[in-house]
Amino acid sequence: MSEHDRAVSNIRRYSATHVVSLLRQAGFIKIKATYWNTILFPLMVLQRIVVAKQGASDVMLFRKPINMLFRTILRAENHFITRGFRFPAGGSILAIAMKS
Repeated sequence: MSEHDRAVSNIRRYSATHVVSLLRQAGFIKIKATYWNTILFPLMVLQRIVVAKQGASDVMLFRKPINMLFRTILRAENHFITRGFRFPAGGSILAIAMKS
């Protein structure tokens, strides 16, 4: 848990393995899970370390050119995910499952 988690009232974090387990327990099948926001993850960690000293969330609006760059990076990541690539780490977990 980081200062960001506390600032946005996050109460827990999950691993992809834990999310898959919870989905199975809830009766879902054909579960695919991957981490998402992987390419930008090192920047997120660095930002959170810097902002943690201020005791606040690092969620903020970026200037348009930076936001467009980040959006392009996330689109590239989505491209890989839709083709079956699974990322080993990231800022979020993306899970797709079918109810049995």
